[in-house]
Amino acid sequence: MATYGLSYVKLALLDDNDKIIAGADGLSTDGTYLVDAGLTSTKTANITGLENTPVAVAGNNKTVDYQIISGVPSIALDFNDLPIDIANKVLGKTSDGKGGYTLTGEKPHVALLLACPRPDKVHNVFYGFGKGILTEPSKNNGTNTETAITASDDEYTFSSIAVSRWANANIKFYFDEDTNFDENTMLADVFDGWVAPTTTGTTQG
Repeated sequence: MATYGLSYVKLALLDDNDKIIAGADGLSTDGTYLVDAGLTSTKTANITGLENTPVAVAGNNKTVDYQIISGVPSIALDFNDLPIDIANKVLGKTSDGKGGYTLTGEKPHVALLLACPRPDKVHNVFYGFGKGILTEPSKNNGTNTETAITASDDEYTFSSIAVSRWANANIKFYFDEDTNFDENTMLADVFDGWVAPTTTGTTQG
């Protein structure tokens, strides 16, 4: 199923019971953060590890079947510029109360939803990750010149974790062209514990 581009990425922090954290300790009032506002947007989100290479089963001098070992998907994310407070929370950076932050090694669990438009530019394919961690493997900085600005984006890796309520699958696919699709149901499925806002207005923190 082809996709044309990238609609958005949505994130949420999870508690010890894998429920989303809403409010001040989370990423927004309802717990989710939509990376979709000007420079606070996503350049690329490349998923790898969806499936492993089949392992041939031999018998009677021929291949009689294949064994499939489930993949462990990860996403190479390139955000143009995440807000500092959001970046620190999802990466697990701890404040010293004086403007400094350290990586403690205790990574918070994060849920992620990736939406990509279909060729008709009306419908979307959604990739849901109910649990994982975000890491920042490197940070490349360079000088500006008289003719060019050297940007250093927020380049993170999302490593998925098996989700028990999904029969230990790491990823779930959603298609809004399916007659049974409901967006709020999907959001509550990916971001366990999410509740649809009852009032109008933005929920982004």
